[in-house]
Amino acid sequence: MKKKRTLPDRIVLLASLFLFGALLWFSFSVLDGWEKGKKECQEIVTLNPAQIDEQLFTDLGKFPGILSATPLIELDAQLKVDDCIIDTKLTGIDLNRLSMQVQAAEDTALGSELVLLLGADSLKAMTDRNGQTLSEKKQKEILEQFADLDWQYRLVSSQDTAIFSPCKVAAVLSKPSERIFFPFLQAQTLLKTRGSGEKTEVTGLLLQVRGEKNMQRILSALHQ
Repeated sequence: MKKKRTLPDRIVLLASLFLFGALLWFSFSVLDGWEKGKKECQEIVTLNPAQIDEQLFTDLGKFPGILSATPLIELDAQLKVDDCIIDTKLTGIDLNRLSMQVQAAEDTALGSELVLLLGADSLKAMTDRNGQTLSEKKQKEILEQFADLDWQYRLVSSQDTAIFSPCKVAAVLSKPSERIFFPFLQAQTLLKTRGSGEKTEVTGLLLQVRGEKNMQRILSALHQ
């Protein structure tokens, strides 16, 4: 005859199940925290050029989890394609260090022309010849046809009104999606050959940090 389970037996069973569930939840929580703690994170930070000196890099090296802090240069510019134009910033960066997800790419050799990588959301403010913001459909068409279009750019400053020059688009990035990138060395060369007398200044950093909490601590310290 099957033994009838008594109330105390049921309480022990429920307590065991509850304990098992709690241990399982704790295990997943610890694993999730451990993964976040060892996850490598990247952030692009814009800073006042006066902040960026040897002391800053020394101070950053003292933070737990810091892997690298790579200088970058942001340039005010206009980008033009198919009678459409956008006021934007071009981010000169070490592309070998930038973690990216490529949505579409075209084989493009580095040369005298500027080579750009467009974030998938970087053209949101682009306008047509009448000054109207482009529809999402038109933006999508431009990004899909990027390799076949004639792109032009010009740098914008208070000292000159540069003419548009041809450039190439080598890829569209799904991540990072908001910026337009080009090689850091091209940014340096571009500024040296402009002859405007402007000082070439690093305007930000690409941070590589192990652990999300470590990244947040560093970002908080930089923005104080």
